[in-house]
Amino acid sequence: MNKKIRIITFFAVLAGLFMSCGVGNNDKIGSNNEIENNENNENNNNLETYKVSLPSTYDHLLEYELASNGVEYTVTSVSSKNILYVNIPSEYNGLPVTSIKSEAFLVCENLVTVSIPDSVKSIGSWAFSGCDSLASIVIPSSVTSIGYLAFYHCNSLTIYCEAENEPAYWNNEWNYLVHNNDNTYDYVPTYWGINENNCGIKDGVYYVVEYGEGIVTGYTFNSLERVEVLNKITLNGRSYNVTNIVSRAFYNCSFLTSITIQISVTSIRDETFYGCSSLISLTIPSSVTKIGECAFENCSSLTSIVIPKSVTSIGYGAFSGCSSLTTITIPDGVTSIGDGTFFRCTSLTSIIIPSSVTSIGYRAFCDCSSLTSIIIPSSVTSIRELAFEGCNSLTIYCEASSQPSGWDSDWNRRYSYDNRYLPVYWAEQWSYVNGVPTPNK
Repeated sequence: MNKKIRIITFFAVLAGLFMSCGVGNNDKIGSNNEIENNENNENNNNLETYKVSLPSTYDHLLEYELASNGVEYTVTSVSSKNILYVNIPSEYNGLPVTSIKSEAFLVCENLVTVSIPDSVKSIGSWAFSGCDSLASIVIPSSVTSIGYLAFYHCNSLTIYCEAENEPAYWNNEWNYLVHNNDNTYDYVPTYWGINENNCGIKDGVYYVVEYGEGIVTGYTFNSLERVEVLNKITLNGRSYNVTNIVSRAFYNCSFLTSITIQISVTSIRDETFYGCSSLISLTIPSSVTKIGECAFENCSSLTSIVIPKSVTSIGYGAFSGCSSLTTITIPDGVTSIGDGTFFRCTSLTSIIIPSSVTSIGYRAFCDCSSLTSIIIPSSVTSIRELAFEGCNSLTIYCEASSQPSGWDSDWNRRYSYDNRYLPVYWAEQWSYVNGVPTPNK
């Protein structure tokens, strides 16, 4: 049984785990954009509790060790790496479970969600490292110690901490995500001071209230298939406008096929839908002006996308690896096509570059092997090297009468290791025949 089948088998069970609601009072919630909840109740925007209660299906796979003091237990490991979710109990054999040992869940690649009880005080080094499918985890305020790289390479993860700030005995590298080539680290997205009044779940989507506004921060488990992002949420009888979807919010949500965005977001942020490999279609709201870096990278099932005219900026690698994308129209107003924007869009057969574009980046259309023709408007004053590398079927038609000085000498080179170049026709060398660019005879 493969990974997707296993997760689907438990999808109905998991979906029912987020239906209870428990909220209280918190005077720290902001008031700008806050609306008293009255007629909005009929919109059913009430959030459920952020605390997940899981069944005991996999409890028998947990392994324990009695502490030397004889009065508490440590979770040491699991007997199967194929575990899908973990409900760590607060007690075992009548004694409290107070710690999770180093490497306890190391490389449990199918693990999608975890419930940690308030009895736990410490989480060891590398405890969840390599749990690539782990989408969310709540760390209770009882946890006073977390070890080195506890969540390293948990690429899909968002962490919700009940503590207001990072406790003194949490290792300063506890939430490192990946070590970069320049010797810096990226961090797992982490939210502090989480409670029943500022965080909740609706239909598998996490919302957090910050500064009196709701934001979409992540998802509960990667078997979500359809998502509707609400424009308002309700917590403790108060409603908040939802104004933002954060970077990486749906990172590697691999079962997601469709998403509806109600809110008036102004940007699709970096890596927001990275790796949503089942996403087929998406309509970007007309309020969006910017598509961030790698926003849709490796959305390999995406066949079409409507970019509204409001968009003026498309970031590095935004549609890289969208191997099913067949056609796309870049709206007027976009001034640059960044490095690797359409890298390995192998099904792309046509694209229209508007006259507002002035620059085309490094390997912007690299390996678009189905692209047969493209027109470069005279507005383009800069093209970086290897912009069309690997586009072996491509013929390029330029509105400029000769190569502008700002175009790299290898802009149309077939491959970096090959001295051949793609065919290019300049302004006087081609014309439209029945609306199709055609070389002059």
